[in-house]
Amino acid sequence: AILFSTGDRGLMEQGIVEDFVRPGKNVTGAMSDFPENVGRILEFLRLVAPNAKKLGALTDGFVIPKGLPGPFFLEALRHQAPLFGFTLVEYKSNIEPGPALDAEAQRILANIKPGEVDAFVHIPGHFVQPQQFYEAANAKRLGIPTMMPGFFEADLETGGLIGYGEDDYHVGGQIAVMA
Repeated sequence: AILFSTGDRGLMEQGIVEDFVRPGKNVTGAMSDFPENVGRILEFLRLVAPNAKKLGALTDGFVIPKGLPGPFFLEALRHQAPLFGFTLVEYKSNIEPGPALDAEAQRILANIKPGEVDAFVHIPGHFVQPQQFYEAANAKRLGIPTMMPGFFEADLETGGLIGYGEDDYHVGGQIAVMA
């Protein structure tokens, strides 16, 4: 038997399961479908920031290309942002992962001017480990909303407007703090 816990539909693309209703093999597990949640995130953002047009994100070079769930989330964000009236402003890098990429993320975010983006979306599955904290600080500096589609309470504590998690009790606690 194969046990899994994943944040995307990569199991189907890799041929491990045929589909999630009837996997067709001896597999069991749990899945959080981040790409499917992108629409919900953008819909929520549209409600809290109805005049927002430009949506910023650290993308190529920051997202782990074969990691989970980053590439699937990014692909869905690129596809769905225009459907909600957003232009995706992508901040990219070709620096190798490590301290230099960390510094590059901080440099890029610090150089975003007021009005350049109206909101920011954190893409899960990234090389720079404290990236969500940098993004949240930048959004606070610019006075714009940031969406943190992550599992961690810290994603909301740093200023994110939305968070997901496997533990309903924990997520309920996050929601209560926001309310």
